[in-house]
Amino acid sequence: MKNRLRSYKDVAIVGMALFSMFFGAGNLLFPPKLGTECGSEWGIGFIFYFVIDVGLGVLAVFSMVQHGGDTDRILAPVGRKASKFLMIMIILCIGPGIAIPRTAATTYEMGILPIMQKEPGTASLAVFSVLFFAVVLFLSIRPSKVVDILGKFLTPVLLASLVLLIIWGVAAPLGELSAPLTESPVESGVLNGYQTLDLLAGILFSMILISSVRDRGYESITEGKPIVMFSALLAGLLLFVVYAGLTYLGASSGGQWAADAHRDVLSNAVLLVNITEGLLGAFGRILLAIVVTFACLTTAISLSAASADFFTKVFDNKVSYRTLIILVCVVSCAICNLGLMRIIGIAAPILMVLYPVVIVLIVGSFLRFFYKDMLPHTFAAAVALLMGMLSITKDLLPGSSLAAFDASLPLARFGFEWLIPAVIAFVIGIAVSKIRQSGRAA
Repeated sequence: MKNRLRSYKDVAIVGMALFSMFFGAGNLLFPPKLGTECGSEWGIGFIFYFVIDVGLGVLAVFSMVQHGGDTDRILAPVGRKASKFLMIMIILCIGPGIAIPRTAATTYEMGILPIMQKEPGTASLAVFSVLFFAVVLFLSIRPSKVVDILGKFLTPVLLASLVLLIIWGVAAPLGELSAPLTESPVESGVLNGYQTLDLLAGILFSMILISSVRDRGYESITEGKPIVMFSALLAGLLLFVVYAGLTYLGASSGGQWAADAHRDVLSNAVLLVNITEGLLGAFGRILLAIVVTFACLTTAISLSAASADFFTKVFDNKVSYRTLIILVCVVSCAICNLGLMRIIGIAAPILMVLYPVVIVLIVGSFLRFFYKDMLPHTFAAAVALLMGMLSITKDLLPGSSLAAFDASLPLARFGFEWLIPAVIAFVIGIAVSKIRQSGRAA
């Protein structure tokens, strides 16, 4: 009985910690924007957003557990050197390159400025970013304490604040659901899901969870597997409730700012500030500041700790964790000063290239239990990467023949133009593998 109660407690603490790791800057910024774009069809957009965001994030955690926490086994189809490069790119995206700086920039624009009632300023952002990352450094300098700090202390405050905001918005919305502004709620859900980076983050967070579970006395991956997997499901359930609530707030209360938000005249941050202030007045600014600060701080702590731990292994422990965590915080602080919308703009094409190949590798990591030959997985990953590169031409080279070709592909309007080519490549890989095997047998 004691062991069972201990397991329940561990699942609760680790699951709450994982929720707070996932629920960071992007998770606050994108659901309300999605809701305003989709209007009365917000449910359709939300489902695809949730699948691309949380569904794939939890799938990444499951994949890491099934493969013993070894990223090399998951990325094996692309080869040793390419997998190392791909993993470094993943860590840079969800670490000091995009995600960590975005947490600080979001806190500044959504938490600090509304309370101060000031316009963004270069000097004030610089001062704030230094203070923010000083706190992150202080709380992540001891990586073994990260999960307990998040699960026991920071996450309950975050959840309570979010629940209050959502309940109020559902009970007394500022307006009614309007007609969708986007031609494809599915595509809006998919593209907003990409921006959260949670598929990539799921790989990194798994390393923290597996290490934390071992510290709790579960000596092997097999013994700790149920704790990690049930924790991931608990985090997924909490995220479902919160994301649905935030998307609905955007669809209902955010309707009056929908047109400007859709044209990017109004930033994602200002949209949520307007919704919260419209619902709760001056108290809304304070509540949003609490939500944003805790959401972004918890994610920044976990990502910084995991990034530093990863690069410690890259450098074969020749550079200490302490040195690397300081470096991660310094680089993140510098990039934060580019500003929130510029960071989001830089991230979009990178993620559209990276996401398809990582999705193929994560899904393929499960298929390899049934079909172990690497060749089909290699073919599918290579085509997914090429299609991801093609997909950014519609933004970088509008009107070009490449952009027109990309738009003509099946499922392109839903953001899945890479899917059918990747499946075809996988089938071709199986055929080539069979031919090679029959040739060897002959």
